[in-house]
Parts: sequence; C-alpha cells; structure tokens
Amino acid sequence: MGMECDGVLNKILVPLTLDNDFIQNINNTWFPGKLGVEHFHLLHVLGGGLANKEQANRILEGRVSLIKQSTYSSASYEVTEGHAATEIVERAKAGYFDLIMIPANNKNFLLRMMLGSTTTEVIRMTDTPVLIYKQGSLSLNTILYATDFGEAADKALNYVGFLGKISSKLIIQHVGRRAADPQAEYRREEVASQKLEETKRQLTPYWTEIDMISSLGTPSRIISSSAKEHKIDLLVLGKGNTGVMKKILGSTAEKIANTIESSIMIVP
Repeated sequence: MGMECDGVLNKILVPLTLDNDFIQNINNTWFPGKLGVEHFHLLHVLGGGLANKEQANRILEGRVSLIKQSTYSSASYEVTEGHAATEIVERAKAGYFDLIMIPANNKNFLLRMMLGSTTTEVIRMTDTPVLIYKQGSLSLNTILYATDFGEAADKALNYVGFLGKISSKLIIQHVGRRAADPQAEYRREEVASQKLEETKRQLTPYWTEIDMISSLGTPSRIISSSAKEHKIDLLVLGKGNTGVMKKILGSTAEKIANTIESSIMIVP
C-alpha cells in the first residue's frame, strides 16, 4: 500500500466556544507550526436565544488576528446559527477541510458536558478526520496508533506517517478477540503478528522508534488503559462508518473520545 505523508493537514476547521482559550495559548502547543498548517478557519455556532452575534464576531476577529501574529498560518472566521454538530460537519464538508480540530478544556462541568455531547455527534456524523486537542498538551513525544487492520485503520496510516516527522516514538497496538479453540487462537496470533510487522514496515521510514503491542479484550478499555500506561500524547485510530450495530452502539472511537486523557485523532 502506498503512503502519502506530506501536506495532509493544510486546512483546519476549528469550532470554538467563546470562552475557550486555545487560541490565546497557541504558541504553547505542538499543533500549528510543527504540523505545517497553512490555514485556520474558526467557527462559532450560536444556539439562539440570547446569543449575541456581534459579540461573537468581535471575539473571533481578535482571535484571527492573534493567529496571524503568533504563527505562520493564515486565518479566517465565521459565526453561524443552528445545531452545533450539524453546522460543524456541514461546514467541514463544504469547505473541503483536511481536519476538524476541537480544542477541549476542563474549565467547568457544564462546559465539559456540552463539549462532550457535540464532539460525540461530530465524530459520528462526519467524514472528515477529527482531532480532539486536549489543552495543556505541550509536547508530542509518544503516539499510540490503534489498529484492527481494517479499512478505516488503513486510512489512518497516512496520518501516522505524517506525524512521524514531529514525534519520536510510535506504539502500534492491535486488540483482538480470543478464538474458540487453541489451534484457532494460535492462527489468530500468528496472523496478528504478521500484520503488526507489516504495519511497522510501512511506517519505519517515518519513525525513529516503533514498538508493537498485541492484546486481547475490549478495544475501548484496552486502548484507554494502554494510553494511560504509556503516557501517550496522542492516540490515532480509524472509525468505521458501516454496520447496523455500530450505528446503534457507536464505534470504539466514540467510546474512547470522552474518556481518554490525551489528545485523540479519529480518521473515518
């Protein structure tokens, strides 16, 4: 499989609440300069009621100026009205954005609940990669790439390769389900090991250090545990969009998004 690892994150959509301080602290993050972002587009969605569009425009205009002063990136903004997740997803599609970057903070319980709900809806609805950037993440030393060797995981490979130029250590993890009998389990382990080695081979040109982990259990629980154990800075994984049960129960990506402490990139 060929990989294209240059310039995959040029144009970024950033949905913001008006009290989110991500832009004010943009120089203290790994996100803009190291990833070579060319353009940020800030989006604020008014919910109606007492929402003040003039105030929102004024705040976002100030943040656009700050981006231009603090980075080598260009920036623009817009204020819309409606259902937040729907507006974000539709704008990302219409504007051909490479990534939806959602800054997450922990200022108060209500904000966490609102952000969590919107974020989960965006993950479920969008065909654009989503980065949930956990504020306070100042470095990008260790990345965990979780793979089930499926189509969605393969799509995430380009992003993992791209991130190798700004990070030092990659952990590739596969979480499987134990087979029904010892012979079948031996074969499952053999196939998983071969696929992990092939994935490592594909990514070796882009990374200086790669570790591999093969695990058994519930993917969302095992991946979250590994992220904590290895103190990762970013989790990258694919999200499948097909299957009736996935639509009902949600994907592993959705289950992890609001529980993991590190930043997370989800590739549909």
